Amino acid sequence: MRRDRRPERFYWNQKWLRVISIVDEWCETGEWWRGEGERHVFTVLTDNHGLYELCCDGHGDAWRLTKIFD
Repeated sequence: MRRDRRPERFYWNQKWLRVISIVDEWCETGEWWRGEGERHVFTVLTDNHGLYELCCDGHGDAWRLTKIFD
């Protein structure tokens, strides 16, 4: 992850994928009654021509892959 909290690469399926471009990004609010905070979501295009959705918490230190587009 870069300093501006945008993903540069991520590990999936036993390999590192490099983010070529960010297609979309937005913030979502979690379920406050469960103590969930804000999440940052990115749709990214990678060097293997894949389209993925990545999500992190408001601090940017807990990234996870949330969707793989066909």
